[in-house]
Amino acid sequence: MSGSGRVTTTAHRGRPIRVGVRLCALTMLALLAYALLPHQERIERIPFLVLTSVGIVGVIMMWAFPWRRGVSPRLLELVPAAWALFYVVLTSGAIIVSGGGDSALYLLYIPVLLFIALVYPLNYQIALLVVTMVSYTTAILLEEEPAPAGDLVFRLFILGIAFAIGSFISSEFRRVITAETRARAESERRAALFQTVAVAARDIGNLNPDEVIRAVVHATRRLGFEAANISEVDHETQTYASLYGLGVPDEYVNARLPFTIGGVGTCIREDRTIVVDDYRDFKVPVPSLQKLGFRSVMATPIRLHGEVRAVLVGGAREQLRISDEEVEAFELLAAQASRALEVAEGFEQKNQALERLRELDRMKSDFIATVSHEIRTPLTAIEGFGSTLERYYEKLGREERLELLTRLNANSRVLHDIVTNLLDFSRIEEGKFAIELRPVGLAHRVDALVSRLQPLLSEHVVTVDVDGELLVQADPLLLDRVLENLLANAAKYSPPGTRLWIEGAKEDDHVRVVVGDEGPGIPADELERLGERFFRGGDPNDRRIRGAGLGLAFAKEVLELHGSSLEVISSEQVGTKFSFALPTPARMEREGA
Repeated sequence: MSGSGRVTTTAHRGRPIRVGVRLCALTMLALLAYALLPHQERIERIPFLVLTSVGIVGVIMMWAFPWRRGVSPRLLELVPAAWALFYVVLTSGAIIVSGGGDSALYLLYIPVLLFIALVYPLNYQIALLVVTMVSYTTAILLEEEPAPAGDLVFRLFILGIAFAIGSFISSEFRRVITAETRARAESERRAALFQTVAVAARDIGNLNPDEVIRAVVHATRRLGFEAANISEVDHETQTYASLYGLGVPDEYVNARLPFTIGGVGTCIREDRTIVVDDYRDFKVPVPSLQKLGFRSVMATPIRLHGEVRAVLVGGAREQLRISDEEVEAFELLAAQASRALEVAEGFEQKNQALERLRELDRMKSDFIATVSHEIRTPLTAIEGFGSTLERYYEKLGREERLELLTRLNANSRVLHDIVTNLLDFSRIEEGKFAIELRPVGLAHRVDALVSRLQPLLSEHVVTVDVDGELLVQADPLLLDRVLENLLANAAKYSPPGTRLWIEGAKEDDHVRVVVGDEGPGIPADELERLGERFFRGGDPNDRRIRGAGLGLAFAKEVLELHGSSLEVISSEQVGTKFSFALPTPARMEREGA
């Protein structure tokens, strides 16, 4: 039975019929005993027994009828009222044949009035009360000598009082049932909400931030929202953008919105949960969401380490009554997301640190293997040439001594370059490697470099194509070292007789510098690692060219200090191009650098 007092199921509709049948059966048994046993009132025995028999037959028919099969719900709802009416008429007939105004059988009206009051709403109750009073009054007035008016009114008042008591008990009973039903529904709703949150807690127990975000959004949908979304917050630009959403338009997902609009923006600005009952009346809506007809919207912050880093949003096109329990479950879900994302972020940072340690360990191994070999080679040569000079100086001719000294000095320079590069990298890591930017004539630096490296470039055809008026904003000494490393690297790895070239051309407010060769090229699987410290491609056991793998790495680091980057294009058996871009002095002046 619902709060309105109307029956709601077939089983519930059948229950009043069964109770009415039992009530009538007991009444018929009482009347039968009254007729057969000694009694004070004068009764007309034959009519009385006929009425009793009719009642008993009615009870048997009602009892035997298959109410659960083939009976419409509407009929099941009306039958108890009809049966009550039959009961009233039967009772009135019994009163007529048992003394009329002197009969005490009018008391039998009271059970049926109470029964209807407990089963049916007020309109049914009043209708039956009226029928009962009219029926009883008619039964009294049909007598030759009706009972005095006072007796009739008194008995009608007795019936009215019984009806009032039954009606009061019925209304209180319905109120209690309604409150209990509502409380049970709220309890079940609350249990369902927190079960959803509990399931979500299991689902978001993942160390992958993307999986955590997806699980939270899906859990929000299960809370009853038609659409759900998590937006990432960027405090630096005062904007937010969707990370993952369900049921939201692409226009919203692909947009970056300011803090000044939307429920998300309000949530961020006020740092609290926002509940919007009707989004159509929201002061600062997101147009794409308002256009789709969203009505109820709720947004709550997701904090990481005390700072709002994201916002969880749920919305529906129909206007929902968002209860305090739903707000609590929504905030609990966001809190779980916060903890899960903090754990995932910490795990990711530890993984990155571990990966960095592995990389450092690999670099250390590469450093020990490469540098020890590259240092040992010139040291051995220096030691051999020096020992030869020491032992056979007087016996050697002038040209032989000069050749030994030349080789000794060359190996010394190689060793000096290795140590210098290592010290430079150490200074870069410590942040002590300062650069001094000023306008530099590119053509002059390139010509001087080619002239200085002539011994190294003597077996190649070198082409220079740099406009003599090109100026770049750079540290001249570091620019020389970058160009020297790139040109020397091209010369070392290109076969004799092939062409090397340096080009410089203006691109808008930058100058693009290209160093190219016609060497064997670089395999595609080695391009990604090119520029790593101590990395040298190819088979370590089949290297004929000396080097510590620091030249390109140093050039890359220096260019990054200049705000540029080293770009590599290479094709095997065709050649390699290294390029980078530096700003012109005019641009630096405009930017106030």
